[in-house]
Amino acid sequence: MHKLIAWASLFSFVAAAAQAKEYYVGGPDYHADMEIVSSFLLGVEMSPTPPNMVMGPDTIHLEVDLHATANNRWGYPDQAWIPYVKISYILTKEGSNWSHKGVLLPMSANDGPHYAESLTMDGPGKYHVVYTFQPPSVSGYYRHKDAATGIPPWWKPFTEGFSFNYPAKS
Repeated sequence: MHKLIAWASLFSFVAAAAQAKEYYVGGPDYHADMEIVSSFLLGVEMSPTPPNMVMGPDTIHLEVDLHATANNRWGYPDQAWIPYVKISYILTKEGSNWSHKGVLLPMSANDGPHYAESLTMDGPGKYHVVYTFQPPSVSGYYRHKDAATGIPPWWKPFTEGFSFNYPAKS
């Protein structure tokens, strides 16, 4: 009986993992000593589920991976995740007046920390997403500025945009 339960649990885990397929949205782009890559996934579940985060048949998990480039000005090691960044977005559908806006939340998965939000799409079509990146200081993250240990001022807010098709082709 225990073996049957173990096999059922393993099957459920593998089935859930198979649903969380990642689709490329855009990048890598490089700005302010950071590498920016965007994707979306299907079948992602959260714990706890953030307020207003939806699940359903047309739900995607919109994601941004944000990592330091080599020799960045802010003291992060090459490819380190950049915490405390505020990333807001506006998603629009080409040929319609549909739009959705929000702020990506910091979270972690088996491939590491990232920023993301799950949202319901407006059916098949071509979409455009514009992300606005605000520095860690907007989230209360401080920096040293003295001559011995200081880093330069954080970057000014900037935007990056990508276009993609939904649903994506495998």
